[in-house]
Amino acid sequence: MSTGILKFSIDTYLNSKGFKDFKSNLKESMNLSQRFKSITGSALGQLAIGYFTISGLVGEYNKAVEASNYQIEQESKLYNTLRTQKFRDEQIKSIVDLTGSLQGLGVVGDEVTLAGAQQLATYRLQEDSIKKLLPSMQDLIVKENGLIGTGQDMEGIAKMFARSMNGQTMALKRSGIILSEREEQLLKVGTEEQKVALLTEAVRRSIGEQNKEMLKTPEGKITSAKNRIGDLYETWGMSVRETRAKFWEFVADNAEGLQDIVNRVFKAGASFVDTFLGVFRDIKKGFNALPDSAKNAFKIIGAVA
Repeated sequence: MSTGILKFSIDTYLNSKGFKDFKSNLKESMNLSQRFKSITGSALGQLAIGYFTISGLVGEYNKAVEASNYQIEQESKLYNTLRTQKFRDEQIKSIVDLTGSLQGLGVVGDEVTLAGAQQLATYRLQEDSIKKLLPSMQDLIVKENGLIGTGQDMEGIAKMFARSMNGQTMALKRSGIILSEREEQLLKVGTEEQKVALLTEAVRRSIGEQNKEMLKTPEGKITSAKNRIGDLYETWGMSVRETRAKFWEFVADNAEGLQDIVNRVFKAGASFVDTFLGVFRDIKKGFNALPDSAKNAFKIIGAVA
């Protein structure tokens, strides 16, 4: 970059009113920074920092409990439905375990697949039929909803598959699944095993392995990682969910003392905000006091950097 671009004299600039104002404002900003440091180093400042840290932890705690609640809800529905159909617990557990294994092969979370499994179970299908249909259902939910398919979406797909096995194929065909006349007839009169084999093949032939293919994309890898993190939340939530009542009992029993702490913390929080705003306001004020040529120089240097 040519030095001719900086169209001002350095000596003139250093002695200008703008630069002196800038130095003065910068000094005030540094004083504000020292004030901020003293606040955060004080006992009250440490209390405030601790409060906001605990608040974040409580937020994560509640998120974990909510995640475990949904997982437990889906598993409970599956167990309750299949037990009424004389399924053994080990059979039901094998379906639950399969949803976890399938999560690792694609981008659909196990809790979403569980929602589909429990919906399929209401149609009195055999264990083997449910297991064989789940991967095809995952492919269809990815095709229909991408990376944002929910348990409710999967329940809708489960209903679509189950109705197709009774010859009601219109919704399935609207979703892009191609069926010949012979296949549609077989879905009306075939055995459960024949219908399941036909559906899984029709989905594979019509839309491919959408779930596995999506996992190969950068977005799919991110979603897969989030699903694994979600499992950690579910596991943690299941281990601590019983303690939530004790936590709120503690809060209620100590409400008066906690209220005083919260009030003091938020007063400290106001000081934090004032300090931050003061620092950035004065830096901006100092910059605006510079000559236009100096402002341009800073902009040029910033762009080069």
